[in-house]
Amino acid sequence: MKLILALLIGITSFPLFQTDHNDELIYYPLNEGNIAFLKVNETDIYLFNTGHELDRQQILNQLDQWDDYTIRGIVITKIDEHNCGNLTFLTKKYSVDQLIIPERSKTCTVNQKDVQVIDLSKEKSVHFNDEYQVKYYPSKHGITGNLELKRDNFSAYWYETSSVKQYSDRTTVVYVPSYIYESDLDIGFLDKLDPRVAVIQEKAKKKQMRLLNDVFSKEWIEAFFLTNQLSVHIELGNNPYRIFLVRR
Repeated sequence: MKLILALLIGITSFPLFQTDHNDELIYYPLNEGNIAFLKVNETDIYLFNTGHELDRQQILNQLDQWDDYTIRGIVITKIDEHNCGNLTFLTKKYSVDQLIIPERSKTCTVNQKDVQVIDLSKEKSVHFNDEYQVKYYPSKHGITGNLELKRDNFSAYWYETSSVKQYSDRTTVVYVPSYIYESDLDIGFLDKLDPRVAVIQEKAKKKQMRLLNDVFSKEWIEAFFLTNQLSVHIELGNNPYRIFLVRR
């Protein structure tokens, strides 16, 4: 068994399998920060992070293509400029119902009284609706933690730190943000996560690629090393999920 390496540079075409009947989780590379979109029921969007302030126009261009959707919630995975850069702007421009954050922060919050703020350091898990749940795994050191989006047997794990309590369930995909470097990747922790389908690494360096290859060399796992020209789409529904690439 060996790693299927999807090195996303210079590839010219990709199969497009999306339909209007399934939800979609989209990992969308930005120039500076990090963001992902969850499209639900053809009407609602949930944002995972809001990117860096320098990414604002990129995000607006994408949201303009989904002007028939409503932003129901924003989930922040880590409180810093890579993830909170457009939080205030987006919550003022759009009608957002919920802000879900790993902990209360003066630098990553909203002032609008109509936005419900949920502190994951207290709640530990939140349900968007009957199908989707966000779980929080706090750091042992109290600095940051990891988040997981769950729907039935599917789970998408957002890696921020290896300093969390033992993880018991096997995840489907693991996403590694652009600001995670070689020194931040804990090989033993990634091996315990044991993803069934894919690891998605944004702006990976060559050494990071080799590290991931060492971890998953015994499994049939796809590793997507994203450039800013491609996004990873995961179709979610009652049928088995599908993962594919889209050139932007």
